[in-house]
Amino acid sequence: MFVQKVLDTRPQIASFLASPKWTSQQLLKPASLSESTTPSDDLDTSPALVAKLLKQSGLTASASTTDAIIKDLRSQLVFVNHICEVDTSNYTPLVRLGDNKCRVKVTIADLVNANENAPTKPAEWKPVDLASEKNGPFYVLKEGLKRD
Repeated sequence: MFVQKVLDTRPQIASFLASPKWTSQQLLKPASLSESTTPSDDLDTSPALVAKLLKQSGLTASASTTDAIIKDLRSQLVFVNHICEVDTSNYTPLVRLGDNKCRVKVTIADLVNANENAPTKPAEWKPVDLASEKNGPFYVLKEGLKRD
C-alpha cells in the first residue's frame, strides 16, 4: 500500500500544483525561529545533550562545532515539524517500502499445508566426512602450541 493522491484530470493536477503548502525557505528556517530559542514543542538541543550524543557515538567536537551541530539540528527539526503537520487523514498508511513486483500472498492454509508436508526428520549429514583428515568420529588437527 502506498501513500498517494489520485489525480485523474489536468484541472486536478493544476489545482494541486497551484497551491503550495509552504515555501522551501519556510521549510529550512521560519521567521519566528531565532538562533537562540526553540519552540516549546521542539526536542532538547542543549549543548550538554549534543555532547552526550557525540560521546556515545564515539565522536568528538569542539565548542564551535557543537554550536554548528545545534544550529543544524534546529533547522532539521523545523523541517520535520513541517512534515508532521501534513494532513494524511485521507491516505492509506505506508506499511513498507519496496518493489511490488515480487509480492507473494501467503495464507494460513498455505502455512499449515507446508508444515504438514515438511519432513519429520531432517536430512542426516556428518560434518566429520567433510574433513580432509579424520580419525574415526574425530577431526585431526595438526596444530601445536606456539611458544614465544
